[in-house]
Amino acid sequence: MNLTVDYQDSHRLGINISPAHLTAENVTQYILPDSLVQLPETGTGTGEASDLTFSWSNDPSFSFTVLRKSTGDVLFSTVGSVLVYENQFIEFVSVLPPNYNLYGLGERIHGLRLGNNFTATFYAADVGDPVDTNLYGTHPFYLDTRYYEVDGTNGNFTLVTAATVSTDADYVSYSHGVYLRNSHGLEVLLAPESITWRALGGSIDLYFFDGPTPGDVTQQYTSGAVGLPAMQQYWTFGFHQCRWGYKNWSMVADVVNNFAAFGLHLETVWNDIGQYYGTGSRARLADTSQTTCFNTATLPTTQTLSATLRVPRSSRDSMPTTNTT
Repeated sequence: MNLTVDYQDSHRLGINISPAHLTAENVTQYILPDSLVQLPETGTGTGEASDLTFSWSNDPSFSFTVLRKSTGDVLFSTVGSVLVYENQFIEFVSVLPPNYNLYGLGERIHGLRLGNNFTATFYAADVGDPVDTNLYGTHPFYLDTRYYEVDGTNGNFTLVTAATVSTDADYVSYSHGVYLRNSHGLEVLLAPESITWRALGGSIDLYFFDGPTPGDVTQQYTSGAVGLPAMQQYWTFGFHQCRWGYKNWSMVADVVNNFAAFGLHLETVWNDIGQYYGTGSRARLADTSQTTCFNTATLPTTQTLSATLRVPRSSRDSMPTTNTT
C-alpha cells in the first residue's frame, strides 16, 4: 500500500491510501478519475502553516492520527482499531468524543444533528422521501463542531463532553470537516464514541478542513475540494410547484389558475415524473382523466402550453414557466 500525505493549502490536509501496484486491469477499481468527481486542488501548503498535524504508526498495526494544534485535540484517529483494505471491502474506524456534534453525511431525511446511533448508507436512489435512508445524492462529508472551556490562567483548552452544560459558562467552539472522496457504495456507522467508514472499493482518499468556524469549513470544502454549484438561471430563483400524479393537462391548468386566484406567486410548474410514469408503452397512454400519465405523442408545444397557462400580470408579478423535461 502507498500512503500519501499532502498539506494542500493552509486549511486542507489530504491523506490517500491506495494500492502500490496499479495496472490498466485494476486502476478503475481503486482510482476515481478527476473527470467523474473533482480532485481537490493541490496548492503550496505546509505543515507549519496548517492548524492540522498528521502522525502515523505501524505498532502494532498501521494507524494514523490527525490533531488540531491550537487545541491539542484529536480530530481523527484509527489507533486501537484495525484498518481493513481488501479488493472489494474497506473499513477504518476513528474515535469520537462522547456526545459529539456531527452534521452532514447526506443525502437523507434526518435530524440536523446526526446523533450517535445511526447508520448512513451512500448509494444514490430515486425513492419517495424515506426517513433515515439514502436518497438522490451522495455526499460523504461531515462537519464536526466541538466546544471547549478555556483556562483563563494558562490558556489550555478542555473539551466539553457532558450531555448537559452550564448556561453561565463561557465556551468557545471549533469546527472541522472530513470528506471521503470515493464513489463506490459506502456506509458510515455512528456509535457513541466512534465513527466507522466502509466502502465496497476505491481508495481511502480523505480530506480534512480545519475551519475553525462552520462557515469556514463549508467554504473550504466547496471552494477548493468539490467545487461550487453551477450558476442557476434567473427564473429558477422564483417559486416552483411540483407533484407526482397529474393525470392530464387540465389538472395542471387548474393548479396554475388557483395560484393566480389566490394571489400566490408561481414561476415554474414541473411536469416530469407524471409524464413518464407507467409500466406500458408511452405511445398507448391516452390523455384522459382515466390514465395515470400523459400521452407524450400529444404533448402540447411549449408555445401552446405557455399560452394556455398564462396568467395576466394584473393578478401576479411573474409568469409561470412549464418544464416538461
